[in-house]
Amino acid sequence: MLGKILGYEVNGNLILVNYKDIQCTVTMVNERVVNFFAPFFRKERNSKAVENLKCENIEFSVEKNEGCLNVKTKLLDIRIYDDFKVDIFKSNGEALCRDFRGERKPFRRLGANFSLAAEEGHKLEGHEEYKIYVSKVMENDMYFYGLGERTGSLNKKGYHYRNWNTDDPTPHGETYAQLYKSIPFLITMKDKEACGIFFDNHFESHFDMGKENSNYYYFGAKDGNLDYYFIYGPEVSKVVNEYTNLTGKTPLPQVWTLGYQYNKLQGHTNKNSLK
Repeated sequence: MLGKILGYEVNGNLILVNYKDIQCTVTMVNERVVNFFAPFFRKERNSKAVENLKCENIEFSVEKNEGCLNVKTKLLDIRIYDDFKVDIFKSNGEALCRDFRGERKPFRRLGANFSLAAEEGHKLEGHEEYKIYVSKVMENDMYFYGLGERTGSLNKKGYHYRNWNTDDPTPHGETYAQLYKSIPFLITMKDKEACGIFFDNHFESHFDMGKENSNYYYFGAKDGNLDYYFIYGPEVSKVVNEYTNLTGKTPLPQVWTLGYQYNKLQGHTNKNSLK
């Protein structure tokens, strides 16, 4: 628990939020992208994905209200509370992403006799504890996409995934928790509006989209800093574009990678090459 907000400072695009024993940072990357950082592992950001964080020159206001620190941009209304709890709204007051305040309660399946299973030597999958843990309010009309190479349906609601690559030859069923490609980038959809969460942590991390409890979804890591970006669309294309602005975009391939089409692109005709 970080305690109460003691004060804040504004330095360019950085908002330094002071708690009793720690100073957290809110970085206004642009009008739709915000970074939240708490140095639990190292004081400096040790990102392996964002080489050079570039912030745009934008207008925003910061005001200390009773109970929260209120940050407003043209598009977003961000409210930062004690213990570094964060709620994000649209400028019209509509909720986009809110921290869950309730107790963590893993759902227990009806009819399951866990004590008997343990006595018989079966491995029980209880909920894991994480050094870094952020839970968000789950809403009924909310859907989830992304996270890299995964099994199951396109919508990841109700699933739990581990970001720790493996080459496991066992059958990759629908609920398989990890595969070869881990991308800690989640897209949420609600009322046809998209938001993104990029959890920039290179330790083993986990995303749970309501499998543990349908009242919340969460992301957490075994160690490292709390370092995540909130990205507002509202279009999916804008969310993905802002994410790739942070991590880098795939360069255009060389012309020769197009194979037989290369001759045509160069203005040459070689009928033999097309046979």
